[in-house]
Amino acid sequence: MKNKLYYMAVILFLISTPVFIATSETDDSTFNNTISNFFQHLTNLLNPVAEFALKFSIQLARVVYTLSAIVGMIFWASHWNKPFGKDLILGATALAVMVEILQVIT
Repeated sequence: MKNKLYYMAVILFLISTPVFIATSETDDSTFNNTISNFFQHLTNLLNPVAEFALKFSIQLARVVYTLSAIVGMIFWASHWNKPFGKDLILGATALAVMVEILQVIT
């Protein structure tokens, strides 16, 4: 609980600092420039994180649909649980199509 409060206080401080700095001056253009610069720096900071998260998610989904298809083929071919194997294969195919379309889009 203390960690959440600490993180919330730090985030609030980071968000409000440019506002307090900008409001201490009287020029509106300075305020707008400060806010604009703050969000530009925040965007520059978060873009690599978002790009890494997207690439990691795509790689993880590829592993999941590959393993799902393999397990589905084993279940289906061995007649151990044929309907479940078929469902795994169909799910893996659907996931593969969505992931590869997402890869092409991005």
